[in-house]
Amino acid sequence: MKILALSISLLFCTFVCNAQFVLTPDGLVSANDASKYYVVYEFKGLMQNYLYSRILPFAKEHFIHPEDYITEREPEQVIVGGIGINKIGTGAIKGDIVFTLSIRMEDGKLGYEVEELSFSNAVLVESEDSRKDYIFDKEGRVHNKDLKDQVEGYFNFIVNETNSYIKNTANVDWL
Repeated sequence: MKILALSISLLFCTFVCNAQFVLTPDGLVSANDASKYYVVYEFKGLMQNYLYSRILPFAKEHFIHPEDYITEREPEQVIVGGIGINKIGTGAIKGDIVFTLSIRMEDGKLGYEVEELSFSNAVLVESEDSRKDYIFDKEGRVHNKDLKDQVEGYFNFIVNETNSYIKNTANVDWL
C-alpha cells in the first residue's frame, strides 16, 4: 500500500511539476530530446548576472555543507555536489542518491545537467557482479519502475523548486 501511495505521488508530481528529466540507462536526459543530457528553461528579460545572483544563494540555502560542495564559476555556472539522503528504495530501507548538478546561466536561460549520478543501494544498469538492485537490465529495459520514478521525481523536484524561486524573486529587488 505504501508503495502504491508513493508511486501515485511521484506520478502526480511528474505531471504537475512539469517534469523535464527522464532516466535512461545512460543517465538523466531531456524529456523533449533524449540526445540531450540537459534541460533548459527560459526566463525572458532576466540577465545572466541576475540569474547567477539568485541561483547561488538558493543553492547555499538548500544544500547541506555548501562551502564544501558548491563550485562557483561566476557568472555562468554553479556546480552542486549533493546527496539526496534516503531518497531511493523500496520497503523500509532507503538509500541515497549521490550526484553532481551543473546549473548554467545565459541571458534569459537556465540549463540543468546531472553530470554524475550514483546510488548507495542500487545501480543504474544491471552488471555481472552487481549485488544491488538495478533500475535497467542489461538490454536497457526498465527493471524497477519505482526506483526510476523516484530518481526522476527527485531531480525534477529540484529543478522545479529552483525555477519557482527564480520566478518568485524576480521582481523583489527594490526590497
